[in-house]
Amino acid sequence: MKMQAKTTLAALSLALMATTAHAGGLDRTTYTPHILFEQGKVYIEGSFARVYPDVDGDLNVGPINGVDDISPNYGLMSAGIKMDVTDRVAVAFQTFEAVGSDIDYSGAGNFYVPLTASLSGRAYTGTVKVDITDNISLFGGFKHIVAGGDATAITPSLSAGADVWDFDTGHGTGYIAGIAYSIPDIALRVSLTYESAFDIDLDTTVTGNALGPTSGTTTATIPEAWELYFQTGIAPGTLLFGSVRHTSWSGANIQLMNTSQPGVGNPDAFALTDFSDSLTWKLGVGKQLTDRLSMSVSGTYEDGSGKPSTLQPVDGKVTLGLGAKYKLTENIELSAGVSHTWLGDNETDTGQAVEAQFEDNHAWAFGTKIALRF
Repeated sequence: MKMQAKTTLAALSLALMATTAHAGGLDRTTYTPHILFEQGKVYIEGSFARVYPDVDGDLNVGPINGVDDISPNYGLMSAGIKMDVTDRVAVAFQTFEAVGSDIDYSGAGNFYVPLTASLSGRAYTGTVKVDITDNISLFGGFKHIVAGGDATAITPSLSAGADVWDFDTGHGTGYIAGIAYSIPDIALRVSLTYESAFDIDLDTTVTGNALGPTSGTTTATIPEAWELYFQTGIAPGTLLFGSVRHTSWSGANIQLMNTSQPGVGNPDAFALTDFSDSLTWKLGVGKQLTDRLSMSVSGTYEDGSGKPSTLQPVDGKVTLGLGAKYKLTENIELSAGVSHTWLGDNETDTGQAVEAQFEDNHAWAFGTKIALRF
């Protein structure tokens, strides 16, 4: 089988099922350099995925039984273009939903004051790949994230009613660097990618609390990460691929209004949440069934940290995904994928005497993708 067919099998599974449901920290979609290795002078892709989490918690205190359906459904859109500048130099531009959190504790019977949060950050990356030799490539560039959102009653103890937090759009930029080793004859490629950490400052306004309207700055850290990826042909028409990704979320606590405000007191009291580092393992196999049809199956494992969290009341995950790619013409490919994620048990962290326990939760994700080659 040609290298091109094997490469697109791996990209199919990763694009549609890699990080579509409750990854470590606030990750939603993570950067990969695969587009830089796609065949064709010009390669364009666009994808859309929809995630359907089912996350419930139990309290079992008196008449209150807990919280239901706290994770709203959400969509993930991404796009990218790669262009060969010379036989040894390629450039790529990509955009995707990098981080986010959608939480809604405001249903009937909730033991909290109404607590909701909608936070998101879209990434824009520009990278260059240079083939140093026939086997060794260096790549790198920038990652720029635009983030914002709003929340209600993140700190309910400060008010008799609901606090409303409005996070104005903020920007931050880091860098990407990596190296890859390839043997095209056997579809072998091993790459190591590093993404730097950087901060995003969000102008923040709080209304509705007992202290009156206040404003300040919320600092959110996008953590550093590295990923080791491999793929290799193991039989005619068959590709084995996998990766391990480490993200340093423990150093990325979000600090609300990290400035001195009259009457607010110690700004450390406004730490929104606390994360642990995440280590995510993936393994999959792709198979070309006909000249036009390929399929892949992949699994993902992410260990839990054991640390409670109100914004992410699940801990760790196991995902099984299935993908298919159909070549409509020599230049157009359509892909589709579905995945099911078993979410690890966890509990909230509100500082109350009794916390909600979250067990036996899961999520479904469905995705489509179109790719054009010229």
